[in-house]
Amino acid sequence: MKIRAWRELRAVIHPLPPPNFTWPAASSTASALISAAKGGRVFRADNAEISIAAGALLTDQTVTISTPAARGADEESAMVRAASAAGLLVASDGVEFGPTGTRLRRATAVVVPYSAALARAAGLRDFDLAIYLWNPSARQWVRLPSLIDTANHTATTRIFAFSLCKIFGAPRVSSGVR
Repeated sequence: MKIRAWRELRAVIHPLPPPNFTWPAASSTASALISAAKGGRVFRADNAEISIAAGALLTDQTVTISTPAARGADEESAMVRAASAAGLLVASDGVEFGPTGTRLRRATAVVVPYSAALARAAGLRDFDLAIYLWNPSARQWVRLPSLIDTANHTATTRIFAFSLCKIFGAPRVSSGVR
């Protein structure tokens, strides 16, 4: 089952059309009007990306990729507590795909960049990393199956709703068995 999921994810990622819009490197936000019938792509200079298949959106919509929005102190605190309770170490600033909360009819491929230096400083290796999606209702980070691209320092997964995505790592604990 796991191998099938990886093959499906790779099939979505590789034959991608050119982006509808690329924002200049100095910006923290990229957006494009995506046709529900045709789908499309939004790409940001730091390699954050979303590729929406035809029929995934209910209506034509402006889709955004942005730096995570400031949240209330209560939610920010919940995010930190949830990551800490799960033993997660941060490896990226995260990416907000929006409009936040938008539900999709089909899985949509997203790419989230991470900082190799931040990951190393936290003692994480590439295989320790994964994309986590913030679930505001459950107030928890949800781990998503992720493909790690070590050359470009990105991770790719599929989502069914727009939300904040962040890369965390959980160092593997050695069992002491050799």
